[in-house]
Amino acid sequence: MSKIHAIVLWPGFLAYCLFLQPQLLKKASLYLSVLITLIMLSPIWIWNQEYDFITWKFHSQRVSLFHAGLQPHFFLQAFLGQIFYNNPLLVFLYVSIGIYLFKSGRAIFNNYRREICLLLFCGLPIILIATFLSLFKQVLPHWSGSGFFSFMLISAITIDQGLTQATVPKIRKLFNSVLNFTFIIMILAVLVIWFYPGNFFAIDHDKELGKADVTLDMIGWREFGEEFANLRQQDIQQKIMANNSAILVHKWFPAGHILFYVARPLDIPVIGSGRITDLHKFAWLNHMQPEIKVNENAYFIAPSNSYVDPKSIYQEDFKEIKLVKTLEQKRSGKVIRKWYIYHLLKATHPIGRKAIKDYTE
Repeated sequence: MSKIHAIVLWPGFLAYCLFLQPQLLKKASLYLSVLITLIMLSPIWIWNQEYDFITWKFHSQRVSLFHAGLQPHFFLQAFLGQIFYNNPLLVFLYVSIGIYLFKSGRAIFNNYRREICLLLFCGLPIILIATFLSLFKQVLPHWSGSGFFSFMLISAITIDQGLTQATVPKIRKLFNSVLNFTFIIMILAVLVIWFYPGNFFAIDHDKELGKADVTLDMIGWREFGEEFANLRQQDIQQKIMANNSAILVHKWFPAGHILFYVARPLDIPVIGSGRITDLHKFAWLNHMQPEIKVNENAYFIAPSNSYVDPKSIYQEDFKEIKLVKTLEQKRSGKVIRKWYIYHLLKATHPIGRKAIKDYTE
């Protein structure tokens, strides 16, 4: 229920039954299992019926194809990204074991034919689908991650069956290399995140400073929350804002960071207003917060790495929108991001708790 990747499990198992164990198709327990699965999945169906199948609409937009033609650079990015994300040494191991099973390991394959084939039927489609999508649009390398677990288990079966006193040192050496590689990458990642002087492969234009720098997701937000708290306290003292003045967001990213690092420590509401495909869960979270009433004020926070001018979104919703503060984030003495803090003054209508169907797509 928690990951859409699970959609390939039943088709994979049924294909396995069809090609390798057709006798299973005659067993009542198979259809009972299907029924149990459908019962487990029924909350997803019921919820989507209530909300006009918004899950399907959202994911269909994410994986829509053919409108931009073939994109070889996206394919290369996804192909290399999958290798790196799943550890190049382990991927090398998976490929080597696949070649071994095909050429020399027929005895192992025959002994565990059902197990290996079932793992391939359930895991390989995820990798193939993600890689195919990358021919036409940008995909994230971790999308296919769960599919690689199949190869991990197949490798474990093969290594376990092929272990001898002569091969143990080689296997140990390989696994130690995998651990060392992972450890080195983790250390390098921490050093880059905390100490890299400037932005890491990112745009350096002032309004979009840090755009595409993925390290900025992992640094600076807690410190920004503390600086924002000081500014907010001044606004309250000057009667510009009230204790419960909300932060308005238009997109789930960076709204999630704002919620966890800024709003929750200060116990102030975060209100989503925009397109449902941008807000995601924040449209539902609105119903857990008081709405912004007519003539109330709110904040808008625009990080430079995902900058948007609130006037382009909320011009009709407030009588006045003004930039009041720009805060800088530095790393090793270099400015790597700016936070633009806006006052949204005097709401022209209530903002917040509206029905999900009333949000635009």
